[in-house]
Amino acid sequence: MRLEELLNKFNDCDSFELCAYANVKKCISMDDAEKEKANMEKIIKQKIKSEYDRDHRWMIEPFEAFYEDILNDVESGEYDKRGEFKYKKPIKLLATAYSKIFLLEQSIEIINARTNANNSTNPLDIFKDDSYKDLKDSLISCDLTNHTHCTEGPDFFVYRFKLDDNSRGWLLKKDDQFDFNTDELADLALYSNNKLRYSSCTHELMENEIND
Repeated sequence: MRLEELLNKFNDCDSFELCAYANVKKCISMDDAEKEKANMEKIIKQKIKSEYDRDHRWMIEPFEAFYEDILNDVESGEYDKRGEFKYKKPIKLLATAYSKIFLLEQSIEIINARTNANNSTNPLDIFKDDSYKDLKDSLISCDLTNHTHCTEGPDFFVYRFKLDDNSRGWLLKKDDQFDFNTDELADLALYSNNKLRYSSCTHELMENEIND
């Protein structure tokens, strides 16, 4: 679908998002690193909690105690020394908890390796590029997150723009909803009063209309 058709179809939308992989940057600030780690832990903890709520009949501890126990087990290295789970059942819950916390620990190591307080990356530097400089005046916000409208991972910069005459003109230079550079700004989303109405994933050529 051509961009003009898409924008006309969602003519009630007043803002849009584009996303960039933060790992294309050399480093991030200490503040952004702490925010990214907190967001990553929140998502992983929610995934473990969902599995716990479905299948905790073998657990004596409440969730917070169970989560801290597994977290401490992984951080201390005791799990590796024993070569077995501290708990025996339920297997699916334990497999989810340990694997997700291992992922969290690995992600934190990656984030820490990218942290350099004396040489931090400014995500607004992208607007120095001639391809994006015209969008700067329409920028609403830029957030570091690991969960976007279409995917999740350890590091994304999400740029929210006003859908005004300036930004609309920039969008209309694109051939269609997937005509974005995946190494820079991509994954177009449209919002109406902060409600997601349309989501696309550039590299997978997938899109989703949200009607509820």
